[in-house]
Amino acid sequence: MFFFGTKNSKIKRGQISNVTCPNCKEVTTLTFTVFGKYVHFYWVPMFPLRKKTIVECNSCYRTYNIKEAPEPVKHKFQREMTGIKTPLWYYSGLAILACLIYLAFYLSKKDEINDANYIQEPKVGDMYTIEAAKKGYYTTMKVNRVTKDSIFVIRNDFDLFRRSKIYRINKDENYTTKIDSFSKTELQHLFNNGNIFEVDRK
Repeated sequence: MFFFGTKNSKIKRGQISNVTCPNCKEVTTLTFTVFGKYVHFYWVPMFPLRKKTIVECNSCYRTYNIKEAPEPVKHKFQREMTGIKTPLWYYSGLAILACLIYLAFYLSKKDEINDANYIQEPKVGDMYTIEAAKKGYYTTMKVNRVTKDSIFVIRNDFDLFRRSKIYRINKDENYTTKIDSFSKTELQHLFNNGNIFEVDRK
C-alpha cells in the first residue's frame, strides 16, 4: 500500500455559451471541469502540482483538453477562470508540518527554561542526565538530599551509549551507594558548562 502519491480533485464546473465546437462545428454550449492535482502523504494533501481542464460539447459530447480548443473558446474560458484559485486545503499537510515544527521548538525552549529553573531550585528526586566516565556514554544522578547551600546525589550504577534511551536505566534499584555532594554554585556551574544535559522532575 502506497501512502505517498498524487491525487486529483474537482475545483470548478461551469459552462461556456455560444461557441463553436471544434468537433461537430455546432454553435453550442461547452461544459468545462477544472481539476487540481496535488501531492499527498497518508492521504493528507501536502502541496498542489497543476490544474487541468476538460471540456465537453453539449451537442456531440466530445471531450478534450482546453489546450486543444480554438482561441475563441480559450478566450471565453479565461474569463470564466477569473478568481479561481488553488484551494487552501491543498496545503493542509504543509500547515500541519509547520505547526508540528513550531510545537517541537516551543516544547524544546520550554524544557530549557524548566531545566534552568530546576537547577536553581533543586528538589529531592530530581534526576540529572550527565556524561559517564566512559567517553561517549551517558548516565544519571538523582538528588537525595538538599541543604541550604549543598545538594547530595546518588549516581546510577549503569550507563548507556544513547542519551535518548536514558530512561531505560532510571530505575530505583540502579542507584546504590555512589553518593556525591555539590554546592549549589558548583551545580549551576556544571549546568552552564553543559556537563548536565537534562533535568527531569516528577
